[in-house]
Amino acid sequence: KFRTGAIFTPFRLRQGDEQEVAMRNAFRLVWIVGMLAVLAVLLHEKGAAQSELRPPMPPNLFTVHKLTDKLAIIAPSGPDLSNVGGNIGVFVTDEGVLVVDDNYYRQVRNGQTVAMADAVVAEIRKLTSQPIKFIINTHHHGDHAGGNPVFGKLGTIVAQKNVRDRILTGYRNSKEPLDFDPLKSAPTVTYDGQLIFHLDGEEVHLYHPARAHTDGDTIVQFKNANIALWGDAFINNWV
Repeated sequence: KFRTGAIFTPFRLRQGDEQEVAMRNAFRLVWIVGMLAVLAVLLHEKGAAQSELRPPMPPNLFTVHKLTDKLAIIAPSGPDLSNVGGNIGVFVTDEGVLVVDDNYYRQVRNGQTVAMADAVVAEIRKLTSQPIKFIINTHHHGDHAGGNPVFGKLGTIVAQKNVRDRILTGYRNSKEPLDFDPLKSAPTVTYDGQLIFHLDGEEVHLYHPARAHTDGDTIVQFKNANIALWGDAFINNWV
């Protein structure tokens, strides 16, 4: 208890203490400003990274890699392999063009619908004016065989026999209305274990490696060129 009449005086820092507190507050302020600056940089980099991950739009959908004078790869551009589709093989001969896989039919990118299969056809037209004769589906997934409704109007679709059943089942179970003929968009030529094309002096071997990525995978070997296109049966690096 305090005695009546006691006198209280406000507590005051000495001059040296006031300077020390002021310096500490200044250091705190500098630290806070520095952390805010670091946070701003990180948020900016994250925003830039997210912007870079946006899938490309036309006309920057593909990059072409020439493997031989006759064989090229049309590789979808973009950061996420699962969202931009599979590679497309294009074998150009005087007898016509053989295509390995045909990417998506259509795909929504950045809020817009992109006609991917039509874009693949346009990219092939940049390579050759020869007609597209054969299209090989390495398996039934939409990023490799989704373009069949477009390519089925241009040539004969070939695949391992299980692929036809799976594609037709997928069409029947589609929740979206189809704007194409399912029967003309599924493989019309199928094989079981092996099939060989003889085109312009090249032997194109189709092998079914039993169950791999799916139950209908095809490995496409260009025997004379010593090049194989694996679809998704084997993935090591993307070109």
